[in-house]
Amino acid sequence: MKKKGCSQARGVYRKTAFIFFVLGVFAACAPGEKIPHEEIPRNEAAAKTDERARPLALLRPGENPLWFELSPDGPRTVSAPEEASLSPFVPWTAARHIRGILPLDSGGLVMAVNRGGFLWTGEWTETAAGREAAGNRNGSGEETGLYYRDIPYWGNYTAVSFFLLDERPSVLLSRDDFFSEPSVPVPLSRIWSVDIRSGEPLETEGAFTDFPPDAGWDIEALRPGGDGRWYYRAVLKNSERPQYHYFRTTALSEKGEEIPAGRFQSAAGALPPAGAPAPLAPLLEALALRAGETARTPGDAASVLITAPGFPAARAFSLPGGAGASFFGFYRPGTIPYALAVSPEGKGCRLLNGTAEDYSLPPLPEGFVYTGAGMDGDTLFASWEEQRDYNIGAAGFMAVRQ
Repeated sequence: MKKKGCSQARGVYRKTAFIFFVLGVFAACAPGEKIPHEEIPRNEAAAKTDERARPLALLRPGENPLWFELSPDGPRTVSAPEEASLSPFVPWTAARHIRGILPLDSGGLVMAVNRGGFLWTGEWTETAAGREAAGNRNGSGEETGLYYRDIPYWGNYTAVSFFLLDERPSVLLSRDDFFSEPSVPVPLSRIWSVDIRSGEPLETEGAFTDFPPDAGWDIEALRPGGDGRWYYRAVLKNSERPQYHYFRTTALSEKGEEIPAGRFQSAAGALPPAGAPAPLAPLLEALALRAGETARTPGDAASVLITAPGFPAARAFSLPGGAGASFFGFYRPGTIPYALAVSPEGKGCRLLNGTAEDYSLPPLPEGFVYTGAGMDGDTLFASWEEQRDYNIGAAGFMAVRQ
């Protein structure tokens, strides 16, 4: 008989493997104590990428998890996280790491690489001209392609928000004033999206047209609220003292209305369990029971960060009765809904056939943690990092078949 609250991790992941075909490597900007500034005009940033996103790898079922690191030369396979290249610890804002994982309504998933670009999965199809990326799950092929689009312009900035804009994966860039070189201007191109069919990067300003970067305006935060609005913080940085202003808007294509700082902060709070999709109730209840065992900061409210089709970004839900614990995961609706949520240590629960049961990701070495998860078909992807306080060393992701 299964326990209702997953109190013990039993390591239920199945051993799998992947046959890996390396088809190309892509350059990315190496992190450092201070991030060197490369002059890349915004109208040339897209031109400095490949004409079309090329496949990085072809994944097929096997017996063991497949591990990737985000090396200075781009994503590449390693036998295990501890075998990743020695990377200096740098502040998370300057480090190359997976900023988030989001599912696509068309199928597949996409990741944002801080200081790098977009990384996504897509179905491969056979054409008269040979094999090429379909970029979605509408075809009949069974093979999963892994694609990476490096965007050199990102090398000077931090990806502070990852979300879907008009169904396109999008990132908001901002200048990190603590660790950037003094010569780095605020980003002229702030919101970057990608067309996963072609791999073409796109730029837009949306609601931020009243805050020209040439005048020193930077957008430091952007997040969806529980009320369906978008909330953001604009900062004028060329004055003697930074000037902070807070806004909300019903759509990122429309200008926002200014609001008090307190309202902006409260919009970031976790939603109650009642605000989550109904099938997630058993999972949230089980996570609340587990929360006390994985508490990192006693006294704080427990919560879980969930991604799902239809969510413009990850959403946080509170776990009543739990304290100090945090989980992250995803929800996949359907005739038989599936969901999974784990702690940074990789231990948590999954929802299978309407019942929450214990679940564990493959173990990580000491000093490493998981930071996000998503699923494409029957393949689970999870991002990992080597952490020391607010600094990151090695980072990457793994893929394992469920």
